[in-house]
Amino acid sequence: MTQPSQFCLQIIIPKSPSGHTCGLDDHSSALAEQLQLRGWDVVIAGLESMPADCQRPLLLQYTPYAYSRLGLPLALLCRLMLCRLRISFRFRRPRPSILTFFHELPFLNRAGWKGRLVLPLQALFCILVAGLSTEVLVNQTSAMSWLGLLRPFSPPLFLPSWSNVGEALDPLEYQQRPLQVVIFGSPGKRRHAHHLVAQLGGYRHLFGSDVQVLDIGELGQLPSTLAHEVTTTGPLQPDEVRQILLSSRFGWFYAEPDQVSKSGVFAAYCALGVLPIVAFPDAPPAAAYLSPCELPIQAISSERVQTLANHGRAWFHQHNLSQGTDSIITLLQPC
Repeated sequence: MTQPSQFCLQIIIPKSPSGHTCGLDDHSSALAEQLQLRGWDVVIAGLESMPADCQRPLLLQYTPYAYSRLGLPLALLCRLMLCRLRISFRFRRPRPSILTFFHELPFLNRAGWKGRLVLPLQALFCILVAGLSTEVLVNQTSAMSWLGLLRPFSPPLFLPSWSNVGEALDPLEYQQRPLQVVIFGSPGKRRHAHHLVAQLGGYRHLFGSDVQVLDIGELGQLPSTLAHEVTTTGPLQPDEVRQILLSSRFGWFYAEPDQVSKSGVFAAYCALGVLPIVAFPDAPPAAAYLSPCELPIQAISSERVQTLANHGRAWFHQHNLSQGTDSIITLLQPC
């Protein structure tokens, strides 16, 4: 589906693109590349470049903690209110759309003093941002119901994260891959995975003495018991990550069970044929991933592995970058 060249979009992320991989930069870059292939003019800019008078459609990548340490991005909210106010007083048609993609709703399933003081304000900010947006996208099903109450005539669109490091239509089957385990994602989430594996006895205990383990990303501190089992690569370019994933059999990722759909790492594993293992200690077995309670790997049946592989491919075909781009295009208006 090719769009005429006069179609354009500005994508707003917390800070100007840094060139670092992982997160909103990569998510936005993958979308921009796909739109550009379809004839769109796309600009990715930080909050400091968000226009007060919107001349082109906006896609706001919203993760509260990325815009504010407390998750209360007042500057963002003020810019968005001013932008929407000026659009409302514009008489020309069509008016540019403002799409907000909620990548995180930090106040869900939380307790403690933050839940009593800060989190209600975060909820209010999210509600206000959603109300000021022309369309709303979410990557967690738990956000659908309460944001939908505010927008009964234009409910949020559920759009899981896609792979930020490429896709493969016909990757190697599980049985054809070497016994290689990959740990990919942000430093904090990789740390969760390594510490959980250390508690479970180490990679060689869980996967076999001949397993190869690769840690991809900014260097972090490994548990001392795993130092001799893990090879660290440091940060790599998306094409390099893609090649490693295409030759890996298993991949750890950290996400709470109800937040798997927001994980770009999980999406990358599905897109490149890696069997995902969730690094969440109490996660029950699921169709989408292996749970730590199912390990060691020798205890898993071939039927279970095949079910997991089939689910990963089905997820990829339903939620790949092209499908996600199609969904976003339907919500946009030409500038």
